[in-house]
Amino acid sequence: MKLKKSFLWRLFYRSNYSSDIAQFLAWNLLLYSDLKDLDLFFNVYNPVDEIQDWYYFYKFYYLFLKKDLAVAEKILLREQTNKYLYGIYYNFGVLKFYQKNYKESEEYFSNAVSTLPFAIDDKSSINLKEREDIAKIYLKRGINYLYLGEFEKGLEAISIANSFYETNEGKLYMNMIKIFKERN
Repeated sequence: MKLKKSFLWRLFYRSNYSSDIAQFLAWNLLLYSDLKDLDLFFNVYNPVDEIQDWYYFYKFYYLFLKKDLAVAEKILLREQTNKYLYGIYYNFGVLKFYQKNYKESEEYFSNAVSTLPFAIDDKSSINLKEREDIAKIYLKRGINYLYLGEFEKGLEAISIANSFYETNEGKLYMNMIKIFKERN
């Protein structure tokens, strides 16, 4: 690792801070969670022209590794384009879900749904990847509703998820909800 890292740093300096080399160096540093060198990288590398999307993505994960979540969130939400915003909100929703902050998680899932760059009314105009994304967001949102004790909303969200892209996890939660309703 040290030899590879040293080589990449030399290449980065010799290339006069080339964006392509910078991206490769940052990716390798993130891969090994090398916070010391990442500190140096983000202090040294200052994109001159148009800042690439990878820069904000890598900076977010660098700050995430440093456990500076508030700053990471601000960077990502401030700098990313609307095209990918729904995925960012989804990821923050999942993060809050696993931190057991279900109300805040629902806010992020709600934002993810409202920033989808395509209309969900016409399923025939949505490609498979978009259908999977919609299903993933609604499934996790439905599970979050279950943790909030809102079973009807949970059932509705999971049903929407299954209508776009059926998964075993979605079927499992649908069956759990139905069994729970039958017992009450």
